[in-house]
Amino acid sequence: MVGSRKRAFPAYIFDRRTNWQLTKCFTAGLHVAATMTEDRELRWRVHKLAAMFGDVEQKNRLEERDLDEVERGLTSAQLQPAPRRYKNPTAY
Repeated sequence: MVGSRKRAFPAYIFDRRTNWQLTKCFTAGLHVAATMTEDRELRWRVHKLAAMFGDVEQKNRLEERDLDEVERGLTSAQLQPAPRRYKNPTAY
């Protein structure tokens, strides 16, 4: 059908200020990315994006076990509610 959208999974928005493993790893990755670029504007934008996560606990190192924990959490999030999970009112 032209113009119609079909959704296989419900869309959810997770509060980015929630101090859980996914946001900790994501912000750690942003900080690592900021140190890797020589582009001053890109570095500024990455730091600004990381600041949007609020008071999420900072990880000093990002390790494989952290990413494994995130993956397990996302898998279990499909089976049970995750922290501060909101139904996306704009999803089709």
